[in-house]
Amino acid sequence: MDTKENIQQTFVRQYAQKDYAMMTIKDLCAAVPIARTTFYTYYDNLDDLKTEIEDNLIMGLLNVVNEIADGDIEKMIFAEFLDATQCYIQAHWDTFDTFLIRQPNLRFIDKWKAAIKQNFKKRYPDKISLPNYDLIAEMLASATISAYSYWMQNPSKVNTEEMKKLIAQALETIVKLLEL
Repeated sequence: MDTKENIQQTFVRQYAQKDYAMMTIKDLCAAVPIARTTFYTYYDNLDDLKTEIEDNLIMGLLNVVNEIADGDIEKMIFAEFLDATQCYIQAHWDTFDTFLIRQPNLRFIDKWKAAIKQNFKKRYPDKISLPNYDLIAEMLASATISAYSYWMQNPSKVNTEEMKKLIAQALETIVKLLEL
C-alpha cells in the first residue's frame, strides 16, 4: 500500500470512530505512522484529504455508469448498472459505511445525489423541461441513497436482488410521474 492510500484508509478508520471536529493531523500522522511533513506533501489540511476521498468515491460511481453505459447512458441496461454499483459499494464498504452510516457526511451525500441527478438527466434528456423535474430528480437521488444506506445498516435483512428491483421500480415510477 502506498503512503497516500495508507493516509486515506487511516483517516476513514479515525473518521468512523470520532467526531470530525476532534480529528487532528497530529493524531492521524501518529496512527499511519508518518511524519507531519509527509502528510503536507499530499494535503494542505484534513478537509483536503476528506474531499479527495469523497471525490474518489464519486468518480468511482461515475466510472461504473460509464463502463456499463459504454458511452450511451440512454440505452444502459439498468439491472447491470445496479449490480455494478452494488459491487462498487461492497468493494469500498468501509468508506461508504463511514460516510453514510457511522458519521453521515452531508457533503459526500450531496455529491452523490448530484451525480445521480446528472446521470438521470443524461438518461432522460427529453424530461428535463417538464414541471417538477428538479424535485423529482432530487427525490430519486435521495431514495436511491436511502436504499443503499438501509442495506448497509441492515445487510442481513435486505435481499439485494429485491432491493435492486425496488430501485428499478422507483425509477420507472418517477419517470411516469414526469409524464403526468
